[in-house]
Amino acid sequence: MDLKILIQIGLILATVVSGWAVMRKTVAGLEESLREEKKTSKENDVKMFNRLDQVEQRTALTEQTLKIHAGMLAPDRLAEFQSREADFKARTDERITVIRRDIDEMRSKT
Repeated sequence: MDLKILIQIGLILATVVSGWAVMRKTVAGLEESLREEKKTSKENDVKMFNRLDQVEQRTALTEQTLKIHAGMLAPDRLAEFQSREADFKARTDERITVIRRDIDEMRSKT
């Protein structure tokens, strides 16, 4: 073979080997980037699921509180409360009247 052909074959082999090395380095870099992205993605997923759990807990608590308040403000409950309040006021007014009468009697005796 001619020296020129050997040099050309050598240059072609060197080009192929260097291209292969560059490709391997690029693939290795891409694989590392992919691993980092997966790790970051998993961490973000965990954070997102934690936040979602907190939101669900708060929502459940809010719903429970609303049900309690709705039950307290139900028309039949309000009517019962107003009836008790009226009875209490009547008994209190009656006691106040008795106490005032007793005070007036005590003052008139002195």
